Amino acid sequence: MNQFRRRLTLPIGCSILSRLSFSMLIMVLLPLYTKEHGISDQFYGYAFAIQSASFVVSSISGGHLSDILGRKPLIIIGWLIAVISPILLQSGFLFLSMAFLGLGSGLNWSAFDAYIADSTESSKLSTSYGLIRGIPQLIAAIGPFLAGYIVARAATCSQGLTLALWITAGIMGLTVLLALFLRETKRMADKKNKKIQFTTEEKSIIIDYSIVASVVGLGAGLTIPYYAIYYLERFGVDPTQLGTIQTLCCLFMAIAFLFAGYLGDKVDKLKIWRLCYLVAIPAAFGIITANALALSTSFYVGRMAIANMAWPCWTAYLMTKINPRIRGKALGITWAVDGVSRMIGRAVGGHVFGLIGGWIFPTAAIMYWLVAVYAVWHLKQPKSSCDMLPPPASK
Repeated sequence: MNQFRRRLTLPIGCSILSRLSFSMLIMVLLPLYTKEHGISDQFYGYAFAIQSASFVVSSISGGHLSDILGRKPLIIIGWLIAVISPILLQSGFLFLSMAFLGLGSGLNWSAFDAYIADSTESSKLSTSYGLIRGIPQLIAAIGPFLAGYIVARAATCSQGLTLALWITAGIMGLTVLLALFLRETKRMADKKNKKIQFTTEEKSIIIDYSIVASVVGLGAGLTIPYYAIYYLERFGVDPTQLGTIQTLCCLFMAIAFLFAGYLGDKVDKLKIWRLCYLVAIPAAFGIITANALALSTSFYVGRMAIANMAWPCWTAYLMTKINPRIRGKALGITWAVDGVSRMIGRAVGGHVFGLIGGWIFPTAAIMYWLVAVYAVWHLKQPKSSCDMLPPPASK
């Protein structure tokens, strides 16, 4: 157990800084930036679509290259590119900023998830993914509140945004420095891995996951950028209130990640998946039917926490079915499919939100549940662990 914790300590530290900066940027600063500069909901959606498009471009190559060159180089390069994003945004380059954020995330995410899988026994994968999301999310929950507080305390909103964006860039820079100390094993990188192909069973699993990722990605693209806009427009919340709402969301999501990670190694992962998406439906309806801000926020926090419990089980399930030598490639493909769907959702999300408003939230929740029904029907739990595969030959 002590060795298990030591392996995850440094990755968790990196993830804390990364999530802190991302929560400040995406959940508070970007929505406030668009309102401050009079950017329409449609162009707000286009900005996220650009992020998704650049994410897709880099995620497939990033995952595959991490199998060949190693996880660490791609992790560092990805975070280094992401540092440029808040700097560009405070300079007024919204679309270019989102492009750099997407490129950095695409290179980083697949490699980082594969790094965690390579460092963990398959019997503890759900727990590992719960920890790597839950603990950082718990600590980084202060990010949205901090961002909103900085903006609110400044002389003007514009000055507050500039200061908060520079602080965000600084935190991203610290993430890069900490990542320099990550340690790899020979199992993570081998030039011979580029010759390994997916088996028929692995291809089937990846296709199944791609179908699920396409639906989940589309729903996320249609909704996630617009929760903040919904509260800004319907309830007229100020920066501090918006930051507080998003901080509560992060806190409860962290608890959900930790609980789901622990539970996912004890019971059927797909049952957790289905139950989470089913319970999220009435919570999504509650967001838009509640007339009081406090009640609507309660439903929002609950919906985000419950739905995100699926992630540790989702990723652990995939990793136990794929050859460790080509995990990066598999993650790159599934993340790319998710990214394409998010790009489509974000591109049309502004128009859809303008037409039906908050009703997009329960619509997406129903989509999630339907794909969960498909998953439980079609996907099966692994009958054997991929740890039974022989490790790569030593050089």
